[in-house]
Order: sequence, then structure tokens, then C-alpha cells
Amino acid sequence: MTDLIEVSYTGDLLAHRRCARAWAYEKHVGIHPYEQVQAMEGFMVHHAMQWLTDRHRKTGRHARPQELTNQLNNYFLVLWAQVEASVGWTLEQVRELRETVLQVQRDPLSIEGGDLTTRHEPLENRIDDDLKAQCTACSQRFDCTAYHAYLAKSGEYGDGSSHPDVRLLNVEKN
Repeated sequence: MTDLIEVSYTGDLLAHRRCARAWAYEKHVGIHPYEQVQAMEGFMVHHAMQWLTDRHRKTGRHARPQELTNQLNNYFLVLWAQVEASVGWTLEQVRELRETVLQVQRDPLSIEGGDLTTRHEPLENRIDDDLKAQCTACSQRFDCTAYHAYLAKSGEYGDGSSHPDVRLLNVEKN
């Protein structure tokens, strides 16, 4: 393994922030999730399609080259301002991501699951309902202490390891 870490803004940095454990297993162990969402690309494509549709409805014609250029210049200037404002945040995320890489190299099982913004909270509070949906499809859920703690909050499944979603012998789920 090299000291150089290749990351993509939408894929790696945001996935790492959402759950460092799932990111590390996918990126460095090679266990991939069932599906990946590329939200930023979808947002940009959707924005372009919406603008073109609105423009056609308003004028009754397709956009002219100069109008397309103006829209791109306007929209991407807004995006550029957002990028400039987030450079510090991005550098911080890359530092945290590098720490995760070094940690997974030392001990893959030591990486905790859950949203990085909640890492100061108890394990059972690091997973919200949105992340639970991702955890349910995550192939690392069987030994994820954060997910087990979340499942244990109901009080029905002890430490969470007997919950049907993570019980290894549950052939209907697995």
C-alpha cells in the first residue's frame, strides 16, 4: 500500500463522513455495497434538465448556444463559490480519511460505524433512521458495534447481536 490516497469528493469523502467503517471496508478491503448513490452528479444532471425544460416552456424553443454558455457561467460560478468555501472542510475530511486508512491497515475491526459527526456520542446514538437504511444493506453490519448498539436500544435484543437483521443464521435475511 502507498502513502498516496486517491479520493473523489462525492464518492470517498462524503461516504467516509457518513460511515468510516463502511467506507474503509469498501475502499481498502474490497467489500462493496449493493448499490452506490452518486447524488451530486444526479443533482447536476437534474438541474440541467430542469433548466432546459423550463427554458423551452417559457420561450417555446430550445436554448441557444449563448444562453447555454450564460447558464453554465452563472451556475458554475455559484458552484465555484461553494467549492472555495469548502476547501478547509475538504482538507479536514481528507485528514480524517487518511487516519481511517492507517487505522484499517493496523486493525480493520477497530473502525467504528456510524456518522462521523456523532462520534462524540454513545454508540447507540451514532446511527439515525436514514443511516439505518444503509446499515441494513451493509455487509459489515454483522459485527458493527455501532449498529448492534442501535438495535439494542429497543431492549428486546440484549446487546443487539441477536436482532434478526444481524443474526447470522437468519436465512430469510442473509
